[in-house]
Amino acid sequence: MRLLRRGTTARDAHALDEAIEFVGASLGLFAGEDQVAVALTTPAEHLPAMLQVLSELVRIPSFPEDEVRTERERSLGQFANDVDDPSLLADRALIRTAWAGH
Repeated sequence: MRLLRRGTTARDAHALDEAIEFVGASLGLFAGEDQVAVALTTPAEHLPAMLQVLSELVRIPSFPEDEVRTERERSLGQFANDVDDPSLLADRALIRTAWAGH
């Protein structure tokens, strides 16, 4: 989800940030084990423009290769740290068991 903010085929990350911040909007991107969510808060008069930005994010993300590589390395590092967290390992085992076969 973090990579969605890194650009679309129509705007780079800087242009996205500018478009969102210029009108006083905020954008939240969330991912969980079984869901993803995109939340947009904007002044009403800027809703059409912000819906266009939101549409770009979910329909035409660019996923720049260098950003994907960096995020992949960050995730792999986090996975390596996760092996030292017993509660996280238990949560993952529970989820794997609960969703087995789905």
